[in-house]
Amino acid sequence: MKPRTNDHFKPNLQLIITFFMAAAIILTGSLILEIIGNRLVASDTTVKTYSINDNDYYMFYTQSDSDITLFPWNYYNPDGVIFDDYFNELTQDYEYDYNIDDYVDFFDLYDNIRYYFYQSIPSVKQYVTEKDSSLYELMDFDNIFQKIVMTKDTSGIYYFYNEDIDINNQTYHIAFALNCKFEILSFKCSNKLDPNAYTEDIINSGKKSITSFINENQQINLNLLITDLKNRAGILTSYQLEHNPETDEYTVDVLDQIYDVYDESEQDFAVSTPTSYSYQIVETENDIMIIILDANIVIHFDPVMQVFTGFNLIYN
Repeated sequence: MKPRTNDHFKPNLQLIITFFMAAAIILTGSLILEIIGNRLVASDTTVKTYSINDNDYYMFYTQSDSDITLFPWNYYNPDGVIFDDYFNELTQDYEYDYNIDDYVDFFDLYDNIRYYFYQSIPSVKQYVTEKDSSLYELMDFDNIFQKIVMTKDTSGIYYFYNEDIDINNQTYHIAFALNCKFEILSFKCSNKLDPNAYTEDIINSGKKSITSFINENQQINLNLLITDLKNRAGILTSYQLEHNPETDEYTVDVLDQIYDVYDESEQDFAVSTPTSYSYQIVETENDIMIIILDANIVIHFDPVMQVFTGFNLIYN
């Protein structure tokens, strides 16, 4: 008689080994995800950079909605090097008498800042004009580079302006950030209101009006706003949100002649087939942000004043 063997136990043993290997893989994966998650949460209000196809894409993580840092403001140091001092030190040994104007297109920078300022604060323009003044004087733009601080990093050089100005007994906060070519990466200008003005009802009303604005007419409104923000296209009279009580619609005022451009050519502003964007709305204590990853931009909205106050480009 042949001796008995344990062959009929082998399939069960293989099944047990497979089970424990699968359990080990799942446990290890869970631990890795937990470690990564903890690191992301721990990096409060900082920006993480991931390189994709030789381009830098930026994401932000925060534990508090009231304190979110967006690129490039993660590099901002209010006590950093004043650009004017840096430039003077850099050029002091040169035989040629360099001016900052040789390095920066001074008036082009001012035109861009002025454009966004009056788009974000349209009510101020008439007052400034009537007083025979200008934003140039109000910001003391001749000395702007004494107020701009710079930060050097392995990813580049960034310049920051972060100041308050007073107009007609009201305070406005202007903040903008520039890359090494002095191109605007971020701009925000808002009326400094009492924090108590940003009630829960006001915030919720602001989110409602934003949602209506974005989804109205197949996102044509949003396409126009993004085009104007990115290109200073001059297609909107301002970034003020207008409400039509009869239709309960929210829109921005578009220059009349722009519709002729739509009819003649779609290569500049494709209105008949606008881009459809996915978006996320994030609220802070006194601001609502519309995060549009498809367009690489975050748009800021003041729910009290019902106006879009600026933007952050979320890539370099």
